[in-house]
Amino acid sequence: MVGAQHLAPLLFFLALGIGCSESPKASAPPPAAQAGQLFTRMPSSYTGVDFANRLTETRDFNIFTYRNFYNGGGVAIGDVSGDSLPEIVLTSNQGGPRLFLNLGHFRFRDVTVEAGIAEAHDLVIGNHRGFGISFSLQRDELHLNLR
Repeated sequence: MVGAQHLAPLLFFLALGIGCSESPKASAPPPAAQAGQLFTRMPSSYTGVDFANRLTETRDFNIFTYRNFYNGGGVAIGDVSGDSLPEIVLTSNQGGPRLFLNLGHFRFRDVTVEAGIAEAHDLVIGNHRGFGISFSLQRDELHLNLR
């Protein structure tokens, strides 16, 4: 039950953001909740979040040359637009980051190109590749920084 304790604050803030936002015009109703289930799977056709971390092994980049090859990318959730709705940033090992703007009610729009982060991929520093992602607040700043 430790996992539920860590998940509870995130769900609280997510529910708070959704409950306090204006409802966009939905073209399709959300998937129906099943009795006795804590979570409902939301298809990408409803949410707008369509992402896959696809890997292509090469002679120079594979499990033998990089031990964390199959570890995957990263996920960061935070309000970057200032509308009190958390946005999603997903990173992949080879494809670059994707930024999804929260429209409310579990609906998102891919704004990667508009945000200017489409080309920020394959970060290599020495022999180390960077796949993680995080948000941070610097001293006296009011907006999250993507790191």
